[in-house]
Amino acid sequence: YAGYVNQGQHAIAIGDSAGEYYQGYGAIALGSGSGYEQGDYSVSIGYQSGHRDGYSSLGQYQIALGYRASFDHGFDNSIVLNASGSDLSPDASGLYINPVRYTDVQDENYDGLVFFNSSTKEVRYSYALDGGAF
Repeated sequence: YAGYVNQGQHAIAIGDSAGEYYQGYGAIALGSGSGYEQGDYSVSIGYQSGHRDGYSSLGQYQIALGYRASFDHGFDNSIVLNASGSDLSPDASGLYINPVRYTDVQDENYDGLVFFNSSTKEVRYSYALDGGAF
């Protein structure tokens, strides 16, 4: 069932049920059950990335890598890297990573702060909060 129902131009689907329902222009789905419904230029790699029993849809320009990355839903212009063994889906445009290593102290050799929301798995950064400048 790879690319079974509607595959956009220049789209690629490899794996059982990869890109099964819809693939937008230039979309890529690699792995069993990946990219059930994909927006234009989206990439879904890994078992069930971008696929929740036919309900999940990857946004345009979205990248979902790893087991069940963007499993419940996708979001335009987001990157989801999942190596946790559980679902990870974005709620806004941004970078979502699970797992991320934690450290207790800031490294004095680098400027800027990176924040990780352990609930949503979103990664954000700021120079203003540590007194630096862009």
